[in-house]
Amino acid sequence: MLKFKSKINYANNKSKALKVGLPKKVAEILEVEAGDTMEWSVDVENNEIKIIVSKE
Repeated sequence: MLKFKSKINYANNKSKALKVGLPKKVAEILEVEAGDTMEWSVDVENNEIKIIVSKE
């Protein structure tokens, strides 16, 4: 298993939306580049969160 840390910031000064950078190694594994679309699937069950990220 690989582990990474990313800092979360506000997307802009007018919004409460958040953004996070995708670690370079994760981008390489997913074979993504600027302009691609990501799909996020989130499952919460019994206080456990599972997130699946894939390139559309």
